[in-house]
Amino acid sequence: MHPRVASRPRRPAAPDGRSVPRAAVGALALTQDVFNGKGVSAIIGAASSGPSMSAALVTGKVFVPQISYSSTSALLSDGQTYSTFLRTPPSDAFQGVGIADLIRNLFGYTRVATVSSTDGYGAAGIAAFHTAADEIGRAGLLRRGSDRPALKPLSGGAGCCVAATLLHCCTHQA
Repeated sequence: MHPRVASRPRRPAAPDGRSVPRAAVGALALTQDVFNGKGVSAIIGAASSGPSMSAALVTGKVFVPQISYSSTSALLSDGQTYSTFLRTPPSDAFQGVGIADLIRNLFGYTRVATVSSTDGYGAAGIAAFHTAADEIGRAGLLRRGSDRPALKPLSGGAGCCVAATLLHCCTHQA
């Protein structure tokens, strides 16, 4: 067994799970300071896109792979900027296409309401869905964000009813 895997130090890059500056500082420390100054072979995490982006900028400079199990921002797909970043879930852009395809081709829905948070995660996910839905010709698409008090039709007329609701939002402690 590889000695670096056997020891498995657990030093979180971002103790609160969302701190972007702490992610970069933590990633730098992991690449250099652990295992008696030998650093790590790879980093698993962060759990969200912002800290992952910050850490990936650092890990890329020292050629240490970073693997995230839940970061979905399409920006992380930029191999020039995030050269050593890998992830297990698909990006928001790919998820949006998949959800739009399921709604149309599997469920056959023609009127869909979307609900999202206004943070980067919710906004990017819903934007990806709207783009994909527009490309496949959704009719009667309605949108609602957490800052909007009522549904607003994007297409279709008054009297549209909602056949499905797509939720894409993020919750976290402040």
